[in-house]
Amino acid sequence: MSEPAEENPNNDPKPEGSGGEGDAQQHHQVQVPGVTARVPSSLGHGVISTGTIVMNGPHVFVLDFLQQMGMPSHLVRRVVLPHAVVPRFIQALEQNLANYEQRFGPPMKLPRPANPAQRPSIEEIYDNIKLNDEELPGHFAEGVMIRHSAAEFCFDFVTQFFPNAAVSSRIFMSAPHVPPLLDALRGNYQRFLDGQQQ
Repeated sequence: MSEPAEENPNNDPKPEGSGGEGDAQQHHQVQVPGVTARVPSSLGHGVISTGTIVMNGPHVFVLDFLQQMGMPSHLVRRVVLPHAVVPRFIQALEQNLANYEQRFGPPMKLPRPANPAQRPSIEEIYDNIKLNDEELPGHFAEGVMIRHSAAEFCFDFVTQFFPNAAVSSRIFMSAPHVPPLLDALRGNYQRFLDGQQQ
């Protein structure tokens, strides 16, 4: 269930609340064509990410969403996706980014840092990231719903367990940070496919 969002005429990526003001649980729902998912109150308003590390293992892909404002960077959400979800996520993100560019033009390109003489190892990268214990196990998802405004993209990662589909993670990224995410997903998925053929 990796779904592109329909156009939002108000340019507001946040879903409308379905609970009344007196609803202590404050459950909401988010919807794209053909899919509705419950938004637990514990998600709050989601988290903001300025970068992503994509890794793949024998059974799942792991997406570590970071806030890279200051040192050390912070891991704000770890999302765990089955292999089968990743190509659908890539396709939905490509379509959503194309819709964005058609309406608003290409996102501004982020400046690239100077290439270091030697690429750091994964251990060196994570030495400079603050990891919260709550995020270490990750948040499982079987799909993602993507929406955008003129300024940002919203990713609602969804589980489909009985009796209701539910949002397990909500991530906001500014539009310029989305193309690097797409590049990382494409590259890691291609490496996964190449490894499967060996």
